Amino acid sequence: SLVARNALSRYQAETMLVHSRRALEYLSPDNLAFRTTAHWTLGVAHSLRGDRAAARFHEFLNASPDHKLGASARIQLGSVLFERGRALADQAEQPSKAAEKPEFLKKARDVFVQAQKAFEEAEKKCAAAVDALVAAGDFHAGAGRRPQFSAEIAIPAPDDLRSRFHA
Repeated sequence: SLVARNALSRYQAETMLVHSRRALEYLSPDNLAFRTTAHWTLGVAHSLRGDRAAARFHEFLNASPDHKLGASARIQLGSVLFERGRALADQAEQPSKAAEKPEFLKKARDVFVQAQKAFEEAEKKCAAAVDALVAAGDFHAGAGRRPQFSAEIAIPAPDDLRSRFHA
């Protein structure tokens, strides 16, 4: 698991996959901390490769919803879903796919909604973490104020999505 985490800093997806799987094979089922980290690393590796990432992040989040890497996993999940939605939207615009355009747009819309939900959940987790730090006195945001998070996430606003993807 540690080798897989070290491979993350070098974006070595294959190394991350091999060592995360090995960690999951050999770690005791009771070792939740390291197993959770191994699942998270698998999600990142799949994200780097562009395959099965969303499933791995969902698996990680379902297994450990309150893990310290949960917000990061939600952001990664949102990013993967957003890119999948963008790919579907791009396919809908291809002339060779004209007959399937409504189907691609519906799929894109559904995936964008899932991405938005993942980003919103990540923002809530981050805000809760900052609130906990402020309450504990470990974080000073200006004059004791909690920093404001922007509601503007790097995805199109819902109105933009509605106008583009509703027939």
